[in-house]
Amino acid sequence: MCENLQVLLALVRADYGCSVLPFMNFVTTDIRGIPLKDSEPLSYGIFFKKSSQSPLLKKFISIITNTSYN
Repeated sequence: MCENLQVLLALVRADYGCSVLPFMNFVTTDIRGIPLKDSEPLSYGIFFKKSSQSPLLKKFISIITNTSYN
């Protein structure tokens, strides 16, 4: 658990993991958000470092979104 959003985003940018958050638009281009289906009333997404090649992250994304991620 992170103390605040800035710490969480710093960890994602450092490729230490990913997070499920309320969907928001980021100004930076190094973090990607994927909207999650059927998550009303808030729209959530998975946020992770764009360049991450982690097999575990790819598997997590495929489970959460029911699609394959490459």
